[in-house]
Amino acid sequence: SPRRPGAEFLGKPPALVLTHDVDYLPSPRNRGLPRLARALVRQLMARRRPLDAARIAVAAARALPRRLPYFALPRIAAEEEARGARSSFQVTVARRHRVDPPYHFRSPPIAGALRELHAAGWEICLHGSYTASRTPGMLAQERAALEEMLGAPVRGHRQHYLNFHPAQLWAEVEAAGLKYDLSVGYNDRSGPRAGTVFPYRPWDVLRRRPCALWEIPFVLMDTTLATTYRFSERQAWEHARQVLEASRGCVAVIWHQEQLGGLLDPGFETVYYRLLDWARANGFRLTTGGALLAELDAAWRETLDG
Repeated sequence: SPRRPGAEFLGKPPALVLTHDVDYLPSPRNRGLPRLARALVRQLMARRRPLDAARIAVAAARALPRRLPYFALPRIAAEEEARGARSSFQVTVARRHRVDPPYHFRSPPIAGALRELHAAGWEICLHGSYTASRTPGMLAQERAALEEMLGAPVRGHRQHYLNFHPAQLWAEVEAAGLKYDLSVGYNDRSGPRAGTVFPYRPWDVLRRRPCALWEIPFVLMDTTLATTYRFSERQAWEHARQVLEASRGCVAVIWHQEQLGGLLDPGFETVYYRLLDWARANGFRLTTGGALLAELDAAWRETLDG
């Protein structure tokens, strides 16, 4: 049977692609009070965990006096650095729909932090606005805006809210000049949506050829564990570990910036860092999609040369 282009025949260890969708960032004018209110309602109504609502309120009393409460980017980088890990931050550059993130990516605190992360080896990717992949040319515009601010190429993408149509997504990602996408996965369960734990080149059914980009499947998302499964911290950890044990290829996980800032689900930031420790101890590389592109391209060429 034909060999699959993946880590298993290149002799590479499994890879865990770490991604953080940036759906909220504070500013001096937006200190997070609406998000805090939503987080409290989330615990009381969606998760039915009043004790966790109380934990959020206690954490808020400590965070709100800060100039930028819940601004977790530097802390995330420090924790990952201590584990020899790198990750990507998916950033939205436009608010065209009511569910698009409300922050301004060019504001000095945010732009400065993103440039510092990039300079230190973290990857900044595009988090396409809600309708971007369904609107011809919009992803290309958004990528150009992010590159202008960052002063560096942007290669990766994930669609906000996973709002895409399969017939349009990859054509728009490819037309925008992006090299890989991270949008294919479930928001209401764990596991690989496309049935594979390896990156793949999607098939363009109209042009009858593989797309000139990689799709890196994500198999795990923090908010799924919290709101769909309604897991406790202990249950979330056990489930996440089991998912990764079954995914020893090259897969992505999503942990939101505001989750790691302590604004969403108490204890789930600990689950993330514990997962990194477990993955590293079990032979996973903790990396970004961009860092794997050369390896994936080499696997593809080797498959074609077969």
